[in-house]
Amino acid sequence: MTQTRLFLDTNVLVYAHDASSQHHDTSAALLSAIFAREFSGVIAEQNLFELYRILTNPIAMKNKPLTAEEAKALIETVYLGGVFQVVYLTQPILHQAFSLAVQRNIIVAGAINIGSRQVV
Repeated sequence: MTQTRLFLDTNVLVYAHDASSQHHDTSAALLSAIFAREFSGVIAEQNLFELYRILTNPIAMKNKPLTAEEAKALIETVYLGGVFQVVYLTQPILHQAFSLAVQRNIIVAGAINIGSRQVV
């Protein structure tokens, strides 16, 4: 049986690391499920740059930002440690992604349910 692959957007990553977010528990549980190998996690390199930018921003992180070193260490440990597949965007990959989205009628939703879990 093929394992379900979940492509995570930046907001899920941010919520997982921002305990003040109303979506923290759900997003952190999703990351835990990926680390437990219940799902296969996929992220784009762009998501990692966006995550770094947000985690180090005092306004976005409600005056509790990470230092540059802390954000770098978190990203390298959690997301570049081999658990997640990182997609490096090239023009052919972008064309393929949009073609698959149209072919499979994929739309972007604010929240989805995976089994008994709601993912934001």
